[in-house]
Amino acid sequence: MTGYRVWLVCLLHLGAIAALCVSCERHAPGDGQPREVTKCFGEGGGYTEWGQTRNGMYGVTLEPEILRTWRWENASLRTVDQQVPGKCMDYALLADDLCLVNCDPDPPNDYNPWTLVLRDMRTDAILQQWPPPEDWSVDNTGASQSGQFAAISLGEVPGEDYKIGVLNVSRREMRWIQMPDVHSYYSVRQLAVSDDGAHVAVGGWNNGVAMIDVSGETVRWAKRPQSAISMVYVAFAPDARTIYAGGGEGRVYGLDVQTGDVKSRWFATKSGNRVYGHRISCLAVSPDGRYVAAGTGPEGQAFVWDTTADDRPRMFNHGMTTLWVVSFSPDSRYLATFAGGWIKTWDLER
Repeated sequence: MTGYRVWLVCLLHLGAIAALCVSCERHAPGDGQPREVTKCFGEGGGYTEWGQTRNGMYGVTLEPEILRTWRWENASLRTVDQQVPGKCMDYALLADDLCLVNCDPDPPNDYNPWTLVLRDMRTDAILQQWPPPEDWSVDNTGASQSGQFAAISLGEVPGEDYKIGVLNVSRREMRWIQMPDVHSYYSVRQLAVSDDGAHVAVGGWNNGVAMIDVSGETVRWAKRPQSAISMVYVAFAPDARTIYAGGGEGRVYGLDVQTGDVKSRWFATKSGNRVYGHRISCLAVSPDGRYVAAGTGPEGQAFVWDTTADDRPRMFNHGMTTLWVVSFSPDSRYLATFAGGWIKTWDLER
């Protein structure tokens, strides 16, 4: 998924602190705290975007422009920094250290639009490019949990047309799907792709979720449960039978991928009921499909449900600010939360 771009230099006033921090610092906290805490402010004023990867998460710093990834190694996250060549945004990190990203043409000009580039991050080689159609611009990108598929949303004129692109990474094939109805694309927050590449979920479509059948190039359904104010963040279960969606008041829904019917509903709140002003800010599903995690704001809490049990969720208090990313380790035993220049890891089996 592409992180929701916010200029933290304006919102959080971290610029002076971030300029002094050139690397991430890790320390082990005391009893009753997260398993591990990593301090990692973004250089030059924070992170301009962030999101999940197939093996962790990433953030892009402002100045200098650095792609910083945190990769799971057993129960910890390893930091890897890579210089970004030129002006780029809307990252989707894929399998085999590949990256789909929206880049300014080189040399920059006023005539050619930004171009989607498939890049090998190990060698910095450009493997393929896809210029968007004339007068269209990239709005969002997202990737499947396997890293084998990516989705791209293109918006032309707000309130008019909208296109979804689906990239098959192994085949290097891009497919464009025209969305059928009028919609303001600025309310779309997140794209998710099922691991089999058969479906794309559009979070925020008319404040709900639209499910796209890729092979049929059609919208299978577009829904928002009657009780939901909004559903803007989405994550597929590994078996691609359920799409989880969350938004206002701390509500999280499990929806049937084929029909859009509600299979489960939870509240990511301390009380277990809806709370005005409390919202879902990110979602993740563990690789084994057992756990669903929801990051929230503005309190900075993560709630984790065990889908095999009917118990209330566990709550992990990251604190400080709205959570940006939640990420499960590949063995589904640990959870990482990221916000406010801090990454915290939690033991789900403790």
